[in-house]
Amino acid sequence: MSCLIAADKHLPLQTTTPPSPNFQALRSTHRATTTTMATEQTTPDASEAFWLFGYGSLIWKPPPHYDQRLTGYITNYVRRFWQESHDHRGTPAHPGRVVTLLTHAHWSTLSDVHAAPDKVWGAAYHIPASHAAEVRDYLDIREINGYSIDYISFFPAEAAAGEKGEGEEKGVV
Repeated sequence: MSCLIAADKHLPLQTTTPPSPNFQALRSTHRATTTTMATEQTTPDASEAFWLFGYGSLIWKPPPHYDQRLTGYITNYVRRFWQESHDHRGTPAHPGRVVTLLTHAHWSTLSDVHAAPDKVWGAAYHIPASHAAEVRDYLDIREINGYSIDYISFFPAEAAAGEKGEGEEKGVV
């Protein structure tokens, strides 16, 4: 599957086609801290279905028009409330903090007293092709163009009903 993650803004429902066992994920994060992980596809067609990975506010305020939600995690990233914001939270004089993702490689060059967990937990939302362009436009407004698109691997958590097992790799945006 492909999944898009939005930096800080950013149950399975039934679908006609289940996610493939290996899918590439699309994620969005603040431009200053991102790296493209899978280069097979760099610019998705705006009308193609995709998977969006939410690791911040997309978890409790999901995007519109999703038809499936999977809880799970990504690896090789660190989630931090390091991004200053005066438009989402705070003021120009006293910026608030919003969550962002940093690659583990970038994080390891920084001074951080907190350990970096091996996993960043969140939720992947499937956006059908019929709503792909609309949801991308919505995310551009919600995230104030504060993200980039990368393809990453997503690992669904073990579902209570015995659906996808933890560690089974999925592709997300």
